[in-house]
Amino acid sequence: MQGSDNGFVKVLQYNEQDEVVNPEFNPDSHYEEMTAFYDEEFVDNIESVIYDGVDVSNDAQKQTYNFLVDLMKKGKKGQTYGSEHESGNAEDNNGLQTKLFVFPGNKAGLSLIVSKEANSKNKSIEAIFPFIKDGYEYPCRILSVMQADPDYAFEGQLEAFVDEEENLVLTFFDINYLDNKALYKPDGEYKFVLTGLAHSVEIIENEDLISLESADNAVKSEKYNLNTVVREIEEYSENVNGQKVWGLTVVLGFSPDGEDIPLKMYLTEKSLGDSPLPNVGDNIAVNLSLHGYLCGVEA
Repeated sequence: MQGSDNGFVKVLQYNEQDEVVNPEFNPDSHYEEMTAFYDEEFVDNIESVIYDGVDVSNDAQKQTYNFLVDLMKKGKKGQTYGSEHESGNAEDNNGLQTKLFVFPGNKAGLSLIVSKEANSKNKSIEAIFPFIKDGYEYPCRILSVMQADPDYAFEGQLEAFVDEEENLVLTFFDINYLDNKALYKPDGEYKFVLTGLAHSVEIIENEDLISLESADNAVKSEKYNLNTVVREIEEYSENVNGQKVWGLTVVLGFSPDGEDIPLKMYLTEKSLGDSPLPNVGDNIAVNLSLHGYLCGVEA
């Protein structure tokens, strides 16, 4: 059996008959499932090649980083999903070639952006962040695109109207920015799936008063404080990164005719902490990050 080497990991792809194949890329999917054999240097030296810009100063980042290191060190072979979209010209990132990988699957887990210089075997981890690819679809008109670093187009946020009447403007972290950044145009109309990742939740009494405000008034940020009401709640049978997860449908706002603008929000065991789990109908105060990904481009 022969594999391919994309410069980041050595990859063998299998069909249902356990035969090695190289399927055509499906343009409707960001990720192709693959069995990846991480090269010795990347696995053995992962802690020494981590990029200086990755923040591991707080407990949450340390937990995420350590989870990834442990995952990759469990074996040289593992199920992996890798982005097969072109991630733009290398010149966009000062000559670095980049790749987006997701662990342990393409529905939920951790995203890892890896870079390397052309003709080099040395890899660096540029970013690590959690993702859940589930939520409601919103019609969005982009107002502005903000890169985390002006010199390196690894991560980005989008500011956009997220409702048809264009009454609600939100900023969200784009989990697939590396792949899709070349598609975004000012005033361009797109479809995005948005998801809230709860950092903390508290049951309150507010008589169904819905309010949304930035958690960082100094800059445009994907972090928000939301006072809302729970419409639905679901406990997932599968853990995400070793934690129990609940999906809460909450009210983000209202349309002019009074209909809910819903948001799917994910709450982990760690984020819940010692607080009681909300029930349907409870009023809650939430600190969350808003994430999204492109699911369609309007004609």
